[in-house]
Amino acid sequence: MKSKDSGKTMVEVINETDIRVICPCFFENETDRNRFLARSFEVPEVRSVEIDVAAGLAVVRRYPSSNPIQMILEALSDTLSDEYPRSRSNPLYYALPRKKGPLAFVRTPQEIGGIRRPLYQGLGCFFAGMSVVGVISPFVPTSPFVLLSSYFLFRSSTRLHDRMLEARVFGPILDDFYVHGGLRRSIKKRALIFIGVALAVSIAAAGFAPSMLIAMGTASLVSFTLMMGLPTVREEARLETLAA
Repeated sequence: MKSKDSGKTMVEVINETDIRVICPCFFENETDRNRFLARSFEVPEVRSVEIDVAAGLAVVRRYPSSNPIQMILEALSDTLSDEYPRSRSNPLYYALPRKKGPLAFVRTPQEIGGIRRPLYQGLGCFFAGMSVVGVISPFVPTSPFVLLSSYFLFRSSTRLHDRMLEARVFGPILDDFYVHGGLRRSIKKRALIFIGVALAVSIAAAGFAPSMLIAMGTASLVSFTLMMGLPTVREEARLETLAA
């Protein structure tokens, strides 16, 4: 683990993607907090930032395939320096509408305009509908459609996108994906158990007709493959990175 001290400030490299910044009292001030976020997201390698205001620390997460971590460390050092401008307005970051826990910020995608805007809104609403079908049916994968819907709505309608983030079923999926780049193991486990139980019940109810078995088995296999193809976020990793 590498660290860089500046008075009461410490920047720690936790792992290949996460950097913890410990700076008591710094994040309590909204102006300093916004300055920190603006400077952090100016670095293209930064995926998300979580800030625990009470603990006075933040975790900056980068994309796994990005350039060396030194660039982010230099940017963070500039941010915490008194010489860096305090009045910066930057639309690069977006606050996730969390109701509890640390504050979470992610990179804002480029907004779509012109004829593509209603097209993206339509696709976003369509995939949102498929996400609802996925909640009801075990043979339609929920998470991939949630992510597709979020992709299109995030770029065309922040109002609709916020509603998805605030939804009890879809919100945790999107929060995990944007902040950590994957899904919690517990979410995957519940989804896979649901697929297996529903498949068994459907087979028992429909009998063992070959055509039905093939159709249900194929749909379940597709759902299973899509779910397992998403990166897995360890439950403990989500907590330990925000613990000083």
